[in-house]
Amino acid sequence: MTTNPGYQSNTNSVRYTPPSRIQQLQGQVDEVTDVMKNNLRLELERGGKLDDLEAKSDILNEGSRQFAIRSQKLKKKFWWKNVKMWILVCVVIAVIVIIIILASVLGKKKKN
Repeated sequence: MTTNPGYQSNTNSVRYTPPSRIQQLQGQVDEVTDVMKNNLRLELERGGKLDDLEAKSDILNEGSRQFAIRSQKLKKKFWWKNVKMWILVCVVIAVIVIIIILASVLGKKKKN
């Protein structure tokens, strides 16, 4: 049995569809097909962009982790440097105070 594109068959009857209607339906099917192809292309591009974005995000995350580690080390390094400076300042002040006290005590002994 051959089928004629102008005829549509239901279970109980056969109905004639004019060629212009078939062409209109075919045009709509083609349009929907083009839209779906375009949507798939855009989705694939979007997926690739999301993969790139995820890779860049991972790189930034690793970079920020490294930055945090280095900044903590640097903070500790300068804290120790600051502690050493304060110890040195306290030692110098203590030496000056000791010299002043010894000078005043020795000056009083010489007067006596």
